[in-house]
Amino acid sequence: MTKKIEPRVLKGFRDYLPAEAILRSRMISKIASSFENFGFAPIDTPALEYAETLVGRGSAETDKQLYRFADNGKRDVALRFDLTIPLARYAALHADKLGIPFRRYHIAPVWRAEKPQRGRFREFIQCDIDIIGCRSETADAEVMATISNALEALELPHQLRINSREISNAWFEHLGLSEKTPEILRALDKIDKAGKEAVIKELQEKASVNLGQIDQLFALSLLTAADDAGVISGLRNLASECSDLNPAIDKLEKTLDLLPKLGMQNGSFKIDLSIARGLDYYTGIVFETDLISEPAIGSIASGGRYDNLASMFTKKELPGSGASIGLDRILAALLERESTSTANSLSEVLVLNMGSSTLAYRADITTKLRNVGINTELFPDEAKLSNQFKYADKKQIPFALVAGEDEQTKNVFSIKDLRTGEQHENLDIEKAISLIAKNNI
Repeated sequence: MTKKIEPRVLKGFRDYLPAEAILRSRMISKIASSFENFGFAPIDTPALEYAETLVGRGSAETDKQLYRFADNGKRDVALRFDLTIPLARYAALHADKLGIPFRRYHIAPVWRAEKPQRGRFREFIQCDIDIIGCRSETADAEVMATISNALEALELPHQLRINSREISNAWFEHLGLSEKTPEILRALDKIDKAGKEAVIKELQEKASVNLGQIDQLFALSLLTAADDAGVISGLRNLASECSDLNPAIDKLEKTLDLLPKLGMQNGSFKIDLSIARGLDYYTGIVFETDLISEPAIGSIASGGRYDNLASMFTKKELPGSGASIGLDRILAALLERESTSTANSLSEVLVLNMGSSTLAYRADITTKLRNVGINTELFPDEAKLSNQFKYADKKQIPFALVAGEDEQTKNVFSIKDLRTGEQHENLDIEKAISLIAKNNI
């Protein structure tokens, strides 16, 4: 006897039952619709890339998290850890065909061998947008407005926390720490997860930053005020001792001024100078996004400007600005809500099996309903009606259609609304379509 294989799922991965998959599919549809409304076009790229495309492009952390291996042709390959690096390769390869600026969206899975935790998996879907070939603040503002619009479409109150790498870089250079910028940013990026003391320790041990310099580093992130105007005022005060801050502050102000004009609501964004974004390729505006109702789950959307990312693939200048929504993290938060609808079927009608003598008649009715866009199941096996009704109830199918020999003789059928128990007799196909459309809310 063949030994049975224990059905298991790898740690950090998950199966999606129909209720979860349906909810995720609907979320993807709404997000894609928002992206397209802002003029972004869909693309796709392979899950596997040559390892040299990915290694060293994000951070030391992402290099450690790569799923990397030799394929059957002994090529050094890796699964993508985000959708931005493959985009840089894609843009360099196809720039002549795309037209610049190029606005794209990409909704697809990525893989990172990181420690699984609430809302974090090793395989997860990212919903990315990018504008390639544009240096203006308009592109940065458009990206953030698009992300906010998509989250509004999902009915998720949120707040974008916005910073500027140019501000950080100018301040680091003022402190004589510009050569240690990657190590400093990676450390600062962990402050929400690890806490201030752990960040200070990492700054000392991995970046050799002394306590006086650390105090000056935190002078930026600790600038707080009741509103963004107060933060800008604080930055201008720092600029009195570091004039290189002024151009970056000007850019940040221009970007913020555009956001309400692009549809972002008051309270949906704010300056937060503690935002670092640990990936090495960011050069300008960076941001992270929190769910107002679930701040503990962490950032659900993030991004920023990267002006030099494509330079590893081409001599052409292809500056970009982009962002990503972490779909699975949002889904995990939604599934914890008792109020979240988790229907486990897309079927609207179940045509009950009344025996082989009526099969052709029932199949014809099923096809007519499907042809007008009503999702309809034809129950395949002969079974007790009580069991068929239990099946419909378990799948939350709202209507059951009965077409037995008597109905077939009269060329009619009956429909029962399984939510209310109401029975509708002697229907033809037109009356049935009208009934379902009227009552299927």
